[in-house]
Amino acid sequence: MKFATTSLAISLATAAGLSGFSTFRPSASQAATPCASGTPVGRYALKSKLNSRLVRAGIGPGSLVGAKSSRVGSWETFDIYDVGNRDGLNGGTYALRSVQDPSRWVSVNRQKALQLMPGCSTASRNRLFLANRVGEILQLQSISNGQYVIQRSNDMLYANAPTAGGNVPQALQFRMGRISSLTPSPSPNPSPRPGPSPSNLTGRWRGNNAGTYAIRQTGDVVSWRGHGGNFSNIFVGQRRGDIVSGYWQDTARSRTQNSGRLSFKVVNGSTLVRISHTGALGNSSWSR
Repeated sequence: MKFATTSLAISLATAAGLSGFSTFRPSASQAATPCASGTPVGRYALKSKLNSRLVRAGIGPGSLVGAKSSRVGSWETFDIYDVGNRDGLNGGTYALRSVQDPSRWVSVNRQKALQLMPGCSTASRNRLFLANRVGEILQLQSISNGQYVIQRSNDMLYANAPTAGGNVPQALQFRMGRISSLTPSPSPNPSPRPGPSPSNLTGRWRGNNAGTYAIRQTGDVVSWRGHGGNFSNIFVGQRRGDIVSGYWQDTARSRTQNSGRLSFKVVNGSTLVRISHTGALGNSSWSR
């Protein structure tokens, strides 16, 4: 399932970060929109990469969320809605509704634990998440506190991981299983499909910050490992035509510790140019 482009999930198979979003603070003049009025993405089950258990909502009297189940049922399935670009939200903002109890949504409580709570609108920041994916692996970041969703030692889910990496990155990753589609209304002006990719980006690239980047492209997945005088970072994203969009993060070996979003354009087979970014990324073009 594709979030931001055509699905919700992310695979951090080679590791990447998720950060650099603008916190949503609706002005008094902005009317909150119900999350169910967003664009339906589909109905999915989530399986933990750490223990291969399905994520179940509504656990115990607190209706908590944890990777506890061995079978797919209504408690283990979620309807996903894209509510981005509404009421001041950035694109790529998502909400997850329980299939078992459609009145309740996955939320972050005061203890930073995930639990089902009633109602959801674009003003409900603790019910909104940034999502990213490569392949069928999902990673979520809470809009309300900027923390990543992680599976802790009790197998319950909390939005209290400060980074997308860590010693056990599988604890921040969840495999998406599509149950069914939620058919949205047809767009009156559908976007044209991008043309075929002109070239593969795999190879050694030089940044205009004097850094060296080992880029690899497999299908539409693009990743790199970059290093220079005072930095070492990684990137993973998805290529759509001539545009690559994803997330970058400094590694533990880097003197700097930054992360954010990044989009760049494939000008030709030997030139890449940055289009937009967040975080303190020094590079703006690459060549080979």
